[in-house]
Amino acid sequence: MTVLPSNNIMAQPRRSGLKRKATSPLKRVQFSVATEYTFQVGCAATAIPHDSVPGVGLEGPAIRIETTAIHEKRSQLMMYTHRDRVCLLRRAGYSIADLNQQSRDLQAIQKSRMETVNEYIKERREAIALQTREQMDLARLLC
Repeated sequence: MTVLPSNNIMAQPRRSGLKRKATSPLKRVQFSVATEYTFQVGCAATAIPHDSVPGVGLEGPAIRIETTAIHEKRSQLMMYTHRDRVCLLRRAGYSIADLNQQSRDLQAIQKSRMETVNEYIKERREAIALQTREQMDLARLLC
């Protein structure tokens, strides 16, 4: 704790601008066990990758549930490349024709999303331009 001098006989502790006190300990969460659910590989309808290869998802109910104790700290995010995704989906039984159809569907979704974003941007620009014109007209009337 930092103490600042004051006009009083006793020095007062510096107040923190933070909502929590600077001297209070940080709160942490720690888990002792992890439950791992294993699923079969499937095409992910909810995952829309940035490229044209379908995403890898979970299919059906869990085929294995395993609870293990956690002894070491693991903090890692794994991402599959497009080649990895194709290999996983082919191993899961998807044909090239299935993957091509999924790819076309994915491209249609990406195109639709981009069109929606462009429409929103265009509408916002038009609204701002209209508002600016109205403000300029009002300023001319007041001058």
